[in-house]
Amino acid sequence: MLDLTQWSMSGAWLAAATAADVRDASARVFAGAALDRLRRKVKKHGRNLAEADDPARHEVRKDAKKLRYAAGFFAALFDRKQERRRYGHFIAALEGLQDELGNLNDLVTAPTILTGLGIGDPPDAMALLFPGSKTKLLEGAGDAHAMLIDAARFWR
Repeated sequence: MLDLTQWSMSGAWLAAATAADVRDASARVFAGAALDRLRRKVKKHGRNLAEADDPARHEVRKDAKKLRYAAGFFAALFDRKQERRRYGHFIAALEGLQDELGNLNDLVTAPTILTGLGIGDPPDAMALLFPGSKTKLLEGAGDAHAMLIDAARFWR
C-alpha cells in the first residue's frame, strides 16, 4: 500500500504527456473506462463459447476474473442506491459466468489430475465427477455469458 501511495503521489506518470488524460479524469470516469474495456474483452472473447477451443475458453475465464476484481476494486466509487443494486446484479451474473467456465475448465483438467492421483483408469470416474455432458456445460456457459452482457452496468 505504501508503494502504491508513493507511486500515486510522485510517480513518473505525473509528468508524462501520454498520461495527461488519466491525470485529468475523475476516478469515476477512469474506473468506468477501465470497466468498459474489461467488459468488452469478456463480451468479444465470450462469443461462440461452444465453438471455442478449451484454451480460448480459459482466456475468457481469466478475462472474467479480471473484470470481477476490477468491479470489486472500483465498487466504492459507485455507491448510489441504483448503482449498488446494479452492482449486485452485475456481480451475480459475472459469478454465474465464472462458475460455468470453471466447470468447463474442471472438465478439461480433471483427467490429468485423476491420472496423477492414480485413479484415472476407472471408466466411470469422469461420469461421477461430471454427470452432465460437455454440451450442457457449454450451453450453460453461453447462457451465463448472455446474462452478463444483458446485465446493466453499475458504472453508468
